[in-house]
Amino acid sequence: MIRPIRYDDIPQVVSLAALMHKEGVYSPYDFNSVKLSMHIERYVDKTGSCGFVYENKGSIDGAIFGHMDQHYFGGDDIAVQNGYFVRKSARGGMAAIKLLKSLESWAAQFNPKCIAFSTSNNGKDDRWLKFCESLGYEHVGYVFHKRS
Repeated sequence: MIRPIRYDDIPQVVSLAALMHKEGVYSPYDFNSVKLSMHIERYVDKTGSCGFVYENKGSIDGAIFGHMDQHYFGGDDIAVQNGYFVRKSARGGMAAIKLLKSLESWAAQFNPKCIAFSTSNNGKDDRWLKFCESLGYEHVGYVFHKRS
């Protein structure tokens, strides 16, 4: 079941985020659950931002977060995805699609020029590209980072 995130979901979402952190390219960086909890609060019942969770038998197995902003070139409104993760055991089903569709439905009320999101946490294979393109998204760039 997909539903809006609630404050009492934050501990489970932080635990889910710890899994995302551990399996991804950011695992060498520190993980601060208190800081992340405060960040996630920004997406609970706030105008202009949203958070949705995928709940399965009392367990939160996925989440997506987003907010409305203006494009940096001008005043066009855009919806921006800020976090998106599905637990490995829930992948391959409908969870990821339903989470993204929830973000899209939420954003539609603001009539954005586009919905922008990216992956930077091991989303380098063709499966991610095919998934996004199958949902109507156009591949428009890359994310790079260099450790100093």
